[in-house]
Order: sequence, then C-alpha cells, then structure tokens
Amino acid sequence: MPKFYNRRWELSVNNKVFIPATIDGREFKIIFEIVIDYGAFISYADISIYNLSQNTIGKLLKKGSSISLKAGYVNNIDFIFKGSIINAFKGRVGPDTIINIIARSRNQLNTTISETLGVDVKITTILKTLATSLGYPLIINEKDFDNIQPYPRGYVMSGDPRSYLDKLALTHDFSYVIENNTLVITRNTSFRPGTPFEVSQRNGMEGIPEITEIGCDAVVRLSPQLKIGGRIDVKSELSSFNYGNLYFQDIPASSGKGVYRIFKLRHSGDSHGSNWSTEITAKR
Repeated sequence: MPKFYNRRWELSVNNKVFIPATIDGREFKIIFEIVIDYGAFISYADISIYNLSQNTIGKLLKKGSSISLKAGYVNNIDFIFKGSIINAFKGRVGPDTIINIIARSRNQLNTTISETLGVDVKITTILKTLATSLGYPLIINEKDFDNIQPYPRGYVMSGDPRSYLDKLALTHDFSYVIENNTLVITRNTSFRPGTPFEVSQRNGMEGIPEITEIGCDAVVRLSPQLKIGGRIDVKSELSSFNYGNLYFQDIPASSGKGVYRIFKLRHSGDSHGSNWSTEITAKR
C-alpha cells in the first residue's frame, strides 16, 4: 500500500480530541506548516482546515484556545505542535469553507521574574528557575553543564526571564526553544539523548541532502521522531554541496556522511496532496 494511504493526523482543542486520527484523511482536509527553530525561541503553526461547520468554528477555534497537532504514519504518530491560537481567519475557496489558524507556543511573553539564588548556585538551578517562571517543563541534560563553575556570589534575576536565558546561552554556549510547550535546552557541543535518525534512501529520504560548510539540509517523510537538538545520521549515497568557492576546495568523496545535530525542523503536510514531509536543518 502506498505511503500516502498510511498517513495519520489528529487535532486537539482545549485538551480534548477535536478530530481523531483519521484513515487516509478522507473525513477532513488539513494543510499545515510547523516550525521549531533554536533561533526563534517560540514554535509556530499555520493550520488550515476545510469544511468545518460555522458553529464548531465559533465555539472552539478562537483566539486563546489551546491547540495541538499529531501527525505521522501508521504506528508512528505523535505530537508535532502544542500551543495556543493567536488568530483564526474564515475564508472560502470555491465551494470549500476554510478556517486558517495561526498558533504559537503558549504565550508567556509578558512573564517577569524576581528571584535571588544563593551562593554557589549551579547554572542548572538557574535554568530550572527560569523555566518555572515561564511556566514550562524543562528538558535538559544536567551532566552537559557539570564543567561550569557555580556562581560563588549567587545569582539575582529581576525582569524578563528570556533576557536572562539569552545572556546565559551566550555565556555558557547553549541553545533553547519551546517545543510542544516544553523548554528544551542543549549545549551547543552536545545533543538530546537518543539514537540518531538515519537519513538515507531506504529510510524515507526525499531528494538528496545539501551539504554546507557548517551542516546539512535534508528532507524526509514526515516523522514526529525528529526532535530539536537531536541527531541525524546522513547515509545518503548522493549529496549536493553548497560550499564557498568550490574550485579551490578539496572535498572528499565521503564528505557529507555522518552525524549532525538538528537546529531547525519544519513539518508540513497536505492530507489531500503529495506533501507530507519534515525539512531538517542540522549542524556538524
């Protein structure tokens, strides 16, 4: 059976299943784009659903409602986005009515912190305190921060928690992002635990990877297993190269293969079209 017919997706609103996991996407049509990027802090979603009743739209799909989307394939479906609706627009294309939902990770932009942490406080304690002030659970490998000396005079925070995250990220070389309403922090020299996701012709790769001087861009069949800060293992026999001045660089035949750390993910899909993919931006 073609992979098109093995797709699955499920939409929840206000923590209740709104459209359950569907078979072949026949019942409803959905088009979505989800972006999770270490450079953006907040995750974003652009979701369009076709031919819902006006009563349903008015009651549930409105500003401030929480929304989450699962997507993938048979036996491999999981959350690719959790957040809140920022805007919802009604439209029409021919006979089809459309609700276009713009959402982002839960809105904590106006949160402030006022904390004084005592002498010899560890960086991980500071980061946990910031996560709590933002209202997010925290994913962090504390061992990656063991080589950072404690703050002998303690640490005082007053104001915007994100400004402290920015300062600490620059000082201690880590990246952070909100993924599925969870704060994810990883050292730039490390990665999230787990087996690297294989990128190859035999594992759902679409096209060929593009290898750059700092990393790799690749597209695979949509996979919720891919996580920001996780790893991919490129095993493609074919690659394109985007290097500066290729005429003067000696690039080995095996260049491009190997393990990279995921810096950005873009999940996109059309339940009634050909697109059902995850774009990966990864660094060495």
